[in-house]
Amino acid sequence: MNPARSAARRGVARAGSLLGSVAAVPALLALLSLLSLASCAGPTSATTTADEPTGHTYLSTGVTEAGRPRPLAAGTRVRLEFTGDGRILADAGCSSMGGEASLGDGRVRVVGGLSRTDIGCDQPRYAQDDWLTAFLSAEPSWRVSGHRLVLTADRPHPRTRIVLLDREAADPDRPLLGTRWDVTTLVDGDTASDTASASAGPTSAHLVFSEDEVVGWTGCNGMGGQVTHTGTRLSFGQVISELRRCRGEPARVERHILGVLDGEVTYHVDGDRLTIDGPDGRGLVLTADRPGR
Repeated sequence: MNPARSAARRGVARAGSLLGSVAAVPALLALLSLLSLASCAGPTSATTTADEPTGHTYLSTGVTEAGRPRPLAAGTRVRLEFTGDGRILADAGCSSMGGEASLGDGRVRVVGGLSRTDIGCDQPRYAQDDWLTAFLSAEPSWRVSGHRLVLTADRPHPRTRIVLLDREAADPDRPLLGTRWDVTTLVDGDTASDTASASAGPTSAHLVFSEDEVVGWTGCNGMGGQVTHTGTRLSFGQVISELRRCRGEPARVERHILGVLDGEVTYHVDGDRLTIDGPDGRGLVLTADRPGR
């Protein structure tokens, strides 16, 4: 029973003995008011815990080592997700990393090390992955203030500090329709490959969705077709491309893109990233084009 409600009822019983006295009426009214408040209050609420990063995704806004800015590889930033089931997911522009993690005592402790996907990247991004792995393996301290998360550790260099902002505040979801989505990664089961070397710049492989159509460029040919979207699903009709002959890597990229855009697939938009997953394990990762790029 609610302790406040019990106390109020005992008080009413006590007040009943005072009813014979006119002077006791104010006291009775006060106790009846207390009973009313106790009835409305309901059970006492559970103790809340301090803010922590669980259930949030963060994007880096700055990195320093020993108080000096540490530039990241061109076009990259650190992305950290703390899932509700006790995992940390991370990437710094190349491989995806993940593992079990605890946040006790204000520190990020990765249990059993971080696993990494095998994806082809240039040397600066490979090195950056190694740097982030060393940092997260050093049990960095964490502190949340509003939308801001600060991680600090002494590895791989003394006083390494990463400042991040909640993804929903730093990078709201782009609309699926009307956005130019540049194809950045081809997914085939557990393998992912970068498309940067196959096509770059204004003619990079990309897709643009409208209400009932998708158009784009495979990196070699223009393409287009019918599409419907419902919830988290896309259903493609026949998607056709121009007949310019492609060779080597551009041909591989084109085959993969057209193979994914076939029938019903699932999709997910997360900030500036669109992921399309086909039923056969093949998929695409695309990034929203930045104006002026």
